[in-house]
Amino acid sequence: MRRTLLTAVLIVGTAGPAAAISIAPSEQGWIDFQGAHVGGSINTFTGRTGIFASCDPARPPVNCVESARSFYVFPLGQATRFASATLTIELEMYFSDDPQEPFTLYSFEGDPGMLTVHRDRIDPVGVALFDDLGSGHVYGSATAARGLIGSELVIPLSSAALARINHPQASVFVFGISADSVTDTLRFNEGFRFSNNPRFSPGFARLVLEPVPEPAGPLLFACGLVGLGLKRRRTREPRTNPATGGRQAQWVVSPLESPQGRSG
Repeated sequence: MRRTLLTAVLIVGTAGPAAAISIAPSEQGWIDFQGAHVGGSINTFTGRTGIFASCDPARPPVNCVESARSFYVFPLGQATRFASATLTIELEMYFSDDPQEPFTLYSFEGDPGMLTVHRDRIDPVGVALFDDLGSGHVYGSATAARGLIGSELVIPLSSAALARINHPQASVFVFGISADSVTDTLRFNEGFRFSNNPRFSPGFARLVLEPVPEPAGPLLFACGLVGLGLKRRRTREPRTNPATGGRQAQWVVSPLESPQGRSG
């Protein structure tokens, strides 16, 4: 019985790492440079479109060119520390004459609940949200291209993103997506959109988290070695000899030991 328990301890001690966790977004959408957002929309257009050709002169030129930024909200709720994080996202549409459009993922410092509120132009709160979605810590970067339509983009997330995910008070992971090189104001459209069709779920966007390996393996293995030591010690204890009526040292030799050189 004791040998069976010891074997079980050694087997558990060499168990493999925990499986990765895949999380689908709870919210997604876009906000334009004038602070507008259509409540309930899950469209994730990022870049510039001719629909927003007119700019508020009070706004910096870069914001007049990049007319929309997108966002994603992923629920966490896992009492687990993670060693790495990856975003997998499908490119659904591409609206640019350029061969490619690079983009960057940024941290979001505001209230996630404000992102999905319906807002009309011009909304000062929405403008602040738009600015927040394109600034702060860099969480990752990738490139959209016409040849990648329908493909999944796999984006390794940065150490800053991982720190936010592992924060003990983090209940959601939120980030903005901003186009890096939308500069041609003569074009009607210059941007891209990620899939917002539920039929692709959970493949259209997911956050993949790799848990930190648990230290239980080495600890249980050490317990197994201690168990071996205790078992060996018990086999060396003296036994009582009933024939002589006294305690006579009769050494029981363990199968792990050699009986040679032992004095009685």
